[in-house]
Amino acid sequence: TTTTTAATVYLSPADTPSLCLSATCEECNAVLLPCANPSDTAPSQQWVHEGKTLCIMVGGVKQCLTEHESSSHDHGAQVWRPSGSSRQNWVIVPVGGVPCQTDDDCSLNGVCNTGNGTCSCAAAWTGPACDILDLLPAPSQKATHAYGGNGTSSWGGSVFKSDRDGKYHMLAAEMVGHCGLKSYMRNSQIVHAVADSPMGPYTRQALVVPPFSHNPTVVYNPANNSYVLYHIGCGMLHRQPYTDCKNGTSPKRPSHAGDQDLTAENYTCSGGYGDPPNIYLSPTPGGPWTGPVGVTWNTTKWMFHMDNPAPFIFDDGRVLLLARKWATTSSTIGVVTAPSVFGPYQLPSEKLDFSRSQEDPFLWRDERGHFHALFHNWVFHEPNVGSHAFSRDGVHWTLSPSVTYNTTVVYEDGTSDTYMRRERPHLILDGGRPTHLVNGVVPPGQTQGERDQSFTLVQAINTTPRQRSATA
Repeated sequence: TTTTTAATVYLSPADTPSLCLSATCEECNAVLLPCANPSDTAPSQQWVHEGKTLCIMVGGVKQCLTEHESSSHDHGAQVWRPSGSSRQNWVIVPVGGVPCQTDDDCSLNGVCNTGNGTCSCAAAWTGPACDILDLLPAPSQKATHAYGGNGTSSWGGSVFKSDRDGKYHMLAAEMVGHCGLKSYMRNSQIVHAVADSPMGPYTRQALVVPPFSHNPTVVYNPANNSYVLYHIGCGMLHRQPYTDCKNGTSPKRPSHAGDQDLTAENYTCSGGYGDPPNIYLSPTPGGPWTGPVGVTWNTTKWMFHMDNPAPFIFDDGRVLLLARKWATTSSTIGVVTAPSVFGPYQLPSEKLDFSRSQEDPFLWRDERGHFHALFHNWVFHEPNVGSHAFSRDGVHWTLSPSVTYNTTVVYEDGTSDTYMRRERPHLILDGGRPTHLVNGVVPPGQTQGERDQSFTLVQAINTTPRQRSATA
């Protein structure tokens, strides 16, 4: 029987960036993910289902999707790809959703009600597969501006609440010399900032790791009741920081200008992406931090460097870590393990089987013992930047189908800002429950230099389960 129903479809970024079309689709009876924001919809249009091709007229031009074979990561849905494109697949899920069979179909963020095939999402999560962060409208733009500004750019942060002083402590990447984000390979340093509330604003306290140091992530070590700071870079001046910046913005420069390593004899570690991570140790999230402490590792043919380290430490001190391998056209994730924070870290021999490239992992374990990770979606880019994956054992992972968050922040008065970039996701956790999302963002409307002024944004998450069931 032929059915006609409303469907939301996200077209290829190469065709119509950030355009979600609310359309009428004959016979497909489907919703194409990851279109997660209903406010982005355009006027309804008519889709034509022609065998294994799905087409629509956009601005007088015919745009088509071609059906492809699905995989286990697609939750039993159809998979489509823009015709003539080598881009990643787009997943189409039937309207009303694919009925869940296990909690895995709810991204381990909810419980599958097998009687009616629906998911009941835990607090902080919403969407058909419980894989969309339930972000709250922010009080104002100023209220989300947690760290950076006044001529200083920052890029994300890792936040813990201290039991000793009741305050929130952030370890943030800050660009020295009033430079912007694009100067990070020479100007990024890690600083400690503190606030009375998770939203901030956070006040700078001290420099923790000098340039070059980046991607700070703090994790609790229950084996000895302490905290460990992971980062990339070795905190030694293997490259001189730029001094030609102002107002938190980098001037336009030739590509890789001045990026050559110095030949000075006063540094003893490599400072780029190819490092094993260096760690700092502290009895509290507020410091004092001691380090750097070098670690040992065993590389493999597939992964010989460890970028974006995202650790979790078990009660006995063992470390589970997600790390990124970067290539010119892809960004892949692997699982790293170690018997302790000091290593040896065993790098993986193969990547996780994700259908889309990811970077910037953040890893945590929920109250039920399940592992979760957030990523910056390296393929879709703006506006669909957030991804989520889940695992029962920390080794075998499934990438959730939806966009977990996008670049738009909605405010309580109904206005919103859409950022040029929103990356480096971290969560503020209460036990294993997410309460706030932390990102590095680049605001729109910039006209000077590289337009790379950035700051660290914090947005609250709804911590009360919604009184409804979403079909998975």
